[in-house]
Amino acid sequence: MENQQRKALMDLIARASYQGALGIFAGAGLSIDMMRERKNGILSKDRNPIALSWPLLLRECIDILGLDQNDYSDEKIVGLGYPQVASKICRDLINSEEDTAPQTYPEAALLLKRVISTCVARYQIMDEVTRKDYERWLECIDPQWLITTNYDLLLENVLGSDSLIITPNERYVQTAFQKPICHIHGTGIDPETIVITNEDYYHFFSADDYWQNRLPFLFQENLVLMVGYDIGDNNVSIAIEKGNNTYGTGVIDVFPAIQIKYRRVEEGDLRKEPYDYYTGADIDVNSNFNGICVIETNDLRTIFQEISDACEYYRVCTQDGAADTEDVERENTSVLGTLTPFSDEQTLEYLKERVLGREPEYSWRNALNGVFSSNQYFNSVLRAYNQPILDDYLISNLASLYSESREDLQFPYYDYTIIYLLGIIEVIPNRYILPTLFHKICQVFSDTSRFLCLKDEGHCRHKGKGQAASDTWTGFLKSDRILECKDFLWRMVFYYAGNGGYEGAFSFIEQSLRYRRDHISGDFAFNDLLSYVELLRSYRDKITNLALASLIRP
Repeated sequence: MENQQRKALMDLIARASYQGALGIFAGAGLSIDMMRERKNGILSKDRNPIALSWPLLLRECIDILGLDQNDYSDEKIVGLGYPQVASKICRDLINSEEDTAPQTYPEAALLLKRVISTCVARYQIMDEVTRKDYERWLECIDPQWLITTNYDLLLENVLGSDSLIITPNERYVQTAFQKPICHIHGTGIDPETIVITNEDYYHFFSADDYWQNRLPFLFQENLVLMVGYDIGDNNVSIAIEKGNNTYGTGVIDVFPAIQIKYRRVEEGDLRKEPYDYYTGADIDVNSNFNGICVIETNDLRTIFQEISDACEYYRVCTQDGAADTEDVERENTSVLGTLTPFSDEQTLEYLKERVLGREPEYSWRNALNGVFSSNQYFNSVLRAYNQPILDDYLISNLASLYSESREDLQFPYYDYTIIYLLGIIEVIPNRYILPTLFHKICQVFSDTSRFLCLKDEGHCRHKGKGQAASDTWTGFLKSDRILECKDFLWRMVFYYAGNGGYEGAFSFIEQSLRYRRDHISGDFAFNDLLSYVELLRSYRDKITNLALASLIRP
């Protein structure tokens, strides 16, 4: 017989979703599930070694940095929390005998964060079936916001242009067309934002930290689904405690926090009914319970499907009564379409007119600047309303240009491809280049870089084929334009280093950085990036599990 309290809890989740009062708090367990592999079309039940839990991530960093794993055995780090272990890694790096060892603690901490970014770069390409499943579930569950301690962009990969990345240095914002994904511990595309060491957490938990003061209100004013996370973690417990102290007791119609607890057990060993986190007692969901409720699962996908079904059923059951609300939503959408200077179709035609109506070498910087800058209102709406078709258009043209370059005697298209790529990364801010477009850029650049040489090199194998493209690339390296792309180049290095099959592109980026250093007198802008690339190579013999083991060869 169906558990009535479980059904009541699903109804409560669905009501919160319908009322726009549902949020998701995601931990490492969600990323691990998203990265599970498929073998012969069947989802593996095994843990995917690519997506790492916190302790495994730190051990991976210890390997890459050439430190001794024996110094981090269970006996040696007994009583230390993971942030303290991260701080120990930084101190040991300073005391390392390696020539490239950092000299100060801040330098060591930044190096550790960059290595973490390299590890996290492996997470970006999930199984397409999995991606579509999570896209469908999140669309149906419709959280108003997502908060995560994960450094990866898997949620952005799923939600695409519906997502808005928020880092620890930024404030929470609510938009009509995008779901804020708040990376309260930072992201791999901006290593300096990563929270990992004991000192980082000291600042994060300080009384004047924005997110420490914002989280309690989000937890108290919404129903929060905690997925892949342990309530015992300080991020959660402090937020709940502060929220309770702020609101007090006796508040009517406050939603509970719900932990989706993953247990690696058989179905029959799971506890079917929801229960109180603190007492373990069964709860009556309909009694205005506003504590912390736990619901168990041995498969996150099953529970997401269950919640999704409940939300869909709730919407169907309330459809008649919500007719007026739907009319208002339709009217708002119609008004937006009237106010937006360009519809999706008009955006596409606008781009074709600005770009395809001219010779392919026409500056993409001018064309994209026309899209992003010439109309201030269009610029503000584009991310939320027109980005899907813009991203698809950019990806499609990248693929078409490179395909044309592979045809006989179509050598100019190598140049057109580089011009196109540079136009994108120079105009669109790094944080707005979402995973799907970013992957395509990396793939196309990797393929094209095989036909490039640096302008002053006389031994270029493909000088005839890629001469114009090489001139364009070296011109970019010597110009100040490259300074605006530094964050993107860091991100590209992390991606090439963290994923197999990109030896050539990784080496070409390294050569390009050296070329910039050697040809621009007094230029130190990229010394840190070049030093990091060289460090990865210096530790190549000590790398065990990363794709770097095959990427960086002696």
